[in-house]
Amino acid sequence: FNFYYLRDDSQKVAHAFGALVTPDCFLFDSDSVLQYRGRIDDNWKHAADVCCENLKDAIKALLTGMEVPEPETQGIGCSIKWK
Repeated sequence: FNFYYLRDDSQKVAHAFGALVTPDCFLFDSDSVLQYRGRIDDNWKHAADVCCENLKDAIKALLTGMEVPEPETQGIGCSIKWK
């Protein structure tokens, strides 16, 4: 990947953030303030049927100095299997 991501083998960070599913995205601004939490988009099964690109929209908003249009969405994915 050409971006930062976290591998959380201990699950300590997932617990601290309150992550529920994989993936559960957390987007921070340059001041380390959480600006978006939730899904990547609204259709994990069929990319052609995606209507809302929630994470992409949040990133675009931050990069252009705008407010994130929907700061939290319901995650879509498998539930986290806690150790």
